[in-house]
Amino acid sequence: MAISHIPRSVGHNFAPEYQISAVPFFIDADGGTVIRANAQGKVVDANETQIEEVKLPKISQWLQFNNASGDAVTVYFSRKEAVGGTKKGIIVADGITTRPLRIRCSSLYFVNNVAANFHIVAGLTSIDSKEFENVVEAFLGDDIT
Repeated sequence: MAISHIPRSVGHNFAPEYQISAVPFFIDADGGTVIRANAQGKVVDANETQIEEVKLPKISQWLQFNNASGDAVTVYFSRKEAVGGTKKGIIVADGITTRPLRIRCSSLYFVNNVAANFHIVAGLTSIDSKEFENVVEAFLGDDIT
């Protein structure tokens, strides 16, 4: 079945999307959107912690990280975890390329602007990221309102 034949109503729980080959997508992590968030993960305008959010255009099937930035980089999957500094993220040491990690998400978060030379290769499904917006964040306890 071609991607063009998948019904538009397919949601993020449509298992065949995670069984077929993913569409490759390359991201420079330093091209995200800078936002500010408080300790509950709620986006605010005040002088709270500055984090960078990288939104994927589709839901990921897998992610692979390449770090040539000179420093370790921590990847978070919720604003709350990024702001809280809970160490509940994936730490990618300098000079490391991870194996593809089977992770379903639509946003990644980084603290204090990711340095250049941190790259993400994502295997994407054909499911629009709006189908999965804030699901991981809500699961991890972010105040997403």
